Amino acid sequence: FNLVHIGADVSKVQPGGHVCNLVYECEEAINNPVVVPVYLYYRYDADGVLSVPPEYPTIQAAADTARNGDVILVADGVYASEGNRDVVLRTATTIRSQSGPSRCIIECQGDEETTHQAFICQVGAGSQEYAIEGFTIRNAFSISGGAITCLASGPSIRNCIFVNNYGLNGAAITGGGACAGVQVPIQITNCTFYGNYSEAGASIVNMEGHGYDAAMLYNCIMKGNSEPELRTWPLAKCGIPTIEVRYSVLQSDWWMGENNRLVADCEPMFADEGAGDFHLKSQAGRWLSDDGRWTKRPVRV
Repeated sequence: FNLVHIGADVSKVQPGGHVCNLVYECEEAINNPVVVPVYLYYRYDADGVLSVPPEYPTIQAAADTARNGDVILVADGVYASEGNRDVVLRTATTIRSQSGPSRCIIECQGDEETTHQAFICQVGAGSQEYAIEGFTIRNAFSISGGAITCLASGPSIRNCIFVNNYGLNGAAITGGGACAGVQVPIQITNCTFYGNYSEAGASIVNMEGHGYDAAMLYNCIMKGNSEPELRTWPLAKCGIPTIEVRYSVLQSDWWMGENNRLVADCEPMFADEGAGDFHLKSQAGRWLSDDGRWTKRPVRV
């Protein structure tokens, strides 16, 4: 065997994953030539924070080089191009927007002919904690979870807005229009869901029970989605819920079996539902963190 050493000049290489083919030729060999793919993963190794941009051109480029415990920080803007949707996460890496969901939007632009979603989490079970935080995700279309699919993976999903996402197949493992989770619990906190749809009728979370709480939904708002908004399939086999919901507002039924329904019987007073502002009206006022000021939405019955 001949030993081949390969080096790379990274002075002009963009961070991320790269591939080229090494061709080895020998006229006397039966299998001449031999083509060997060579993969190069190059990253800026600065304090575990990978910036998109300027350090990395796309979210996927940063994810390809990220290690467990890293943080991918995404700048304000609308992200709609290849590499910024259908992002595959294989390490326990937190992806966080710079300024929150009102200023960082993943525009999936999915439809029946060209399916797209935002994130596919393929981090193995037993990995350390990681999160997706501070994005608006809209117009995803997928046979699995329209916006986010979690395969044997349990991320925390925090402070996100899911709007107009479509899950073609809402059954069992693949899940609904916004988030689908499988096998490992996911935590969804401070998120808003509206205008999401699934033909199978589970527009928010749809997952199989595995003997523990498969999803934990805290301080979330769900409005104007297809019904029912939450669904587990099949029924929990161990006699305990597979979705835990606390401090949240749901518009439609929460389906967890024939004898388990939670039905809201009053209309919450949202500040401006038509404009997508699902803060509750407050006589005393509330603080607008994005604008740095107080506002009042008088309560009128």
